Amino acid sequence: MTARQTDMWQGSVDRRESRCHGTHYVFVDVLNIVSCFAVVCLHTSLGVFSLQHTFLWAFQELMQAMFIFAVPIFFMVSGMNLLDYRKKYSTKVFFKKRFVRVGRALILGSIACYLLFGLLPGLFYGAQSIADGFGPVDFCKRFLTNSIIDIYWFLYSIIYLYLLTPLLSKIVHDRRLLEYAIALTLFCSILIPAAKAIGINEKYFSPLLSWPLFASSALLYFLLGYYLENYGLPLHWNAPAWAATFLGSVTLMFLGGLC
Repeated sequence: MTARQTDMWQGSVDRRESRCHGTHYVFVDVLNIVSCFAVVCLHTSLGVFSLQHTFLWAFQELMQAMFIFAVPIFFMVSGMNLLDYRKKYSTKVFFKKRFVRVGRALILGSIACYLLFGLLPGLFYGAQSIADGFGPVDFCKRFLTNSIIDIYWFLYSIIYLYLLTPLLSKIVHDRRLLEYAIALTLFCSILIPAAKAIGINEKYFSPLLSWPLFASSALLYFLLGYYLENYGLPLHWNAPAWAATFLGSVTLMFLGGLC
């Protein structure tokens, strides 16, 4: 083991020990702040989904490419913070602290939006369809299909990850097993859709590898957050390498959107 590898391994150990003592990481606050700003930028550039390819559209497409990292960062921070919850409290406490709180916010927020859209449809774009079928049965159907306010999709996704967390927490301390789970999820959630995008028929993958558990990119980021914080990257990258990777990714996404 080289001196650099030794330093990286020791740093990973120090971080894990610090987490056991409840150390607060400033970099997590920075990631959350930057990601919140990025979410605002994404929501102010939704004109990119129109068909009018103007200069403004191109600028909005660039903003989408630059700030699309926001939600993956949120998932990664959640995985980093939660996948070792057993060191801090029981599964019962975990569900009380996380699942119940987020579930309550989703239900109450959905009820509030449904009432506003149904009773005051003229004040909200696209709300007339809710007003036309307004009622408890329609609410239940829309709630179960995330058809009340679609930006709540993140809450549905995070609840899904919370349901899996007690199982995932059993494998994260086995590095090789965690790497296997990450590799499988990467293949199913990223590489298979990429293959479909370039014209490869999905029938060659669907029977074996289209199962929901490993086909979730949210799960991939959730696992990666814990892995990177506790085990680090196998290679040491400096700031210029990270910057070049980010700029390359933005360029590819931007040019891909123009095609």
